[in-house]
Amino acid sequence: MKDIATAEVAEASKGLRPIFGQIGYFGWWGKYRYDGHKVFLYASNLDHLVCMTLQSGRKIVISCSDASELANRINRFVECNSPLHP
Repeated sequence: MKDIATAEVAEASKGLRPIFGQIGYFGWWGKYRYDGHKVFLYASNLDHLVCMTLQSGRKIVISCSDASELANRINRFVECNSPLHP
């Protein structure tokens, strides 16, 4: 968690295109192109995605049951643990 810079709700409609990965019974994983960026995708449901940007700039997209809630919680955690936080 300390490597995450931001998190935002992601939309599969922005164009998830596979570069290398698997689509199987349990979901999707691998390298994909999303919104003009290369991302790592680990998902079982493309309707509820969160895109996390790491400090290094690398992006990871995961699925969950409530994407907006997860993105909000991650961003609050990042903000509270920032060295700039009072």
